[in-house]
Parts: sequence; C-alpha cells; structure tokens
Amino acid sequence: LKDGPLTLYAMPPAGYVRPAPVVTQAGAQDVRIVLTRGLEIGGTAFGPDGKPVKQAFVSAPWPAAGGAQPGHANVQVQPGGKFLLQGIPPGVSVRVQVLVWAAGGGTALAPKVIENVLPGTKDLEVHLGGGLTIEGIVVGPDGKPKGGCFVYGTSVEGSKQTGYVQVGDDGVWKLSGLEPGRYKVQVMRQDGGAAPKPVEVDAPARGVRLKLPKSTPLAGRVEGIPEGSGRWILSVVDGKGTRLSSAIVDTEGSWRVQAVPEGGSVYLHASSTTSDHYAQAGPIQPGREDVVLRVKKGGTLSGVVDGVPENTRAMVWVESERGFRKSGSVTQDGAFTVRGLP
Repeated sequence: LKDGPLTLYAMPPAGYVRPAPVVTQAGAQDVRIVLTRGLEIGGTAFGPDGKPVKQAFVSAPWPAAGGAQPGHANVQVQPGGKFLLQGIPPGVSVRVQVLVWAAGGGTALAPKVIENVLPGTKDLEVHLGGGLTIEGIVVGPDGKPKGGCFVYGTSVEGSKQTGYVQVGDDGVWKLSGLEPGRYKVQVMRQDGGAAPKPVEVDAPARGVRLKLPKSTPLAGRVEGIPEGSGRWILSVVDGKGTRLSSAIVDTEGSWRVQAVPEGGSVYLHASSTTSDHYAQAGPIQPGREDVVLRVKKGGTLSGVVDGVPENTRAMVWVESERGFRKSGSVTQDGAFTVRGLP
C-alpha cells in the first residue's frame, strides 16, 4: 500500500449493521472495526386471492439517519410467503417493496411498496394486487411475427416501475403486473439490429403492434489501435447523434454491426475507456463492408465535481453533437479525467 490516508470499508455478515468507513494510514496496526447486531423486519406477502405468494423478491432500502450508514436488505420469500429482512440499524425509516416475478421476466402481480416501516416489525402483511396488462406483437419489416427480442415497459408518470418480457417465436408478448398509468413500450433486440421508436400506451392495452424497421449490415476495421489500450467499442449514430447500434472491435481491429436502419447516412465512433486515442468516420451509407476508421491521438478534459457525497461512486460523461461519448471516473475528492477526446 502507498503512504497516505486509507479508507476501510467492512462488509458485515448477515444480520449485522454495516459499520461506518474507517480512515487510517498505511502500516497501521491498531485498526478496530466494531460490528453490531441489526434489527429485523418480518412479514408475509399475500396474492390477490388472499393466499401467500410462492415466489417474490423483497427489498428494503434506508437512508442515512442518526449516525447509521445508508443501506439495504434483500431477500426472497420463503414457503408460506414469509420473509425476514435483517441487519437494519435502529432509528431509520425503511421502505419495503415486494415484487413477484413471472417466467420470462415479466411481473405477475403489481408491485407493492410500504413506506416508513419501523425496524423491529415482526408481522408486516403485504397484499399484492393483480395488476394490469399491456400486450401485443412484434413484427419484422415484412409484417411477419418476429421473436428473439425483449419488450420493455417503463412508466412515464414519475414511477420507477418497469416490466419486461421475452418475445416468443410467434412475436406475441404481454407485460403484466402493471399499475394504472401511461407506459413507454420499446423493443430491445438481441441481434444488434435497429429497434422501432418507443410507443406510449395506457395500461391496460391490447393489440400494440411494434414493427421493426428495415436494416442492413455494416462492417469494416479500426486501424492503428495501440497495444494494451483495452477493449474498443464501436458505436453507430445518426445525423442527430442518436445511438443506433454498437459492436465490439476484435483483437485484429475488425468489427461488424448486424443491422443498421436504412434510409440515411450514419456516423461511426470507436474508443476505449482506458485509451488516449479515438477513431471516427462518416457520413457512411449502411450496407458497406469495407469501412476503415483510423486511430488518432485525442485530447484530455480534467476537472472537479463539487459536492460528491462520501462513499459514492460517480462518473462523468462527455458527449459531442455528433454522438461521440466518453466517460471518466470521479475520485473520492471529486477529481476526474476523460481521455481520448476528438
């Protein structure tokens, strides 16, 4: 270890409260971290039929309060719908959330949140509602059903609730367990191809048709990648800087994007988070197999982020108007450096 102050973090065993970080020096021999037993919150989760649920995930975050560190407890329900959250510090207000997951990823029941639960509660009852559904079909450019993708539904009314489901070969999908409200529904493809624009619908809804746009492959190579510069990622963006797709650049510099939307030129950006270099090309017409990006030495941007909370991991993102993006980590004292900028 290098000379200078060090911050030690302890991960306690189950049932114990996470202690505060300890600041010490390299070479110290008298570091003492005291663990204390935490309190518990126990209860039972019931379905709409009044019977205990068989499978559910229970989470309980709490903020910093009264000298206690912020933290969370997570458990799966046990037979009979029982759950026991452990290691909760006294004097905090806990937010208990229960999610019931169905096969394929969707939520089978509407999630339930109970605010301001006191540590030490032993008989919390959580009653889950049946939830609403949004259902429809994914079709390809030819109008035929298309599987091999996921459909996501995200609330647009301030709620953090989301649902997702894997689409079958028949293209049919159904998001279940949703609360009343408006949702943004979008497709996430697994083949790297272009997805249709998200649509907004009110739950419940049926017959939502998501049509994949026409697309074509695009391939080439990145020349001049420095040795030891880490993994390079190539991004494809449109003229407005909207990211359309991405691909990993292999050790030989080659890359291939399986499907890029037709109907306009695109721009290509390649970089590594650990490199001082970058590569760009464009405008490019989709369908080419011989696109070459040449690596250049980039610039550096450094600075300080004020007000970063202690023990918080932060990142800084830099983005150009053409969609080039790079990130850099923020240190505990708020300093950051982003390298390899055009």
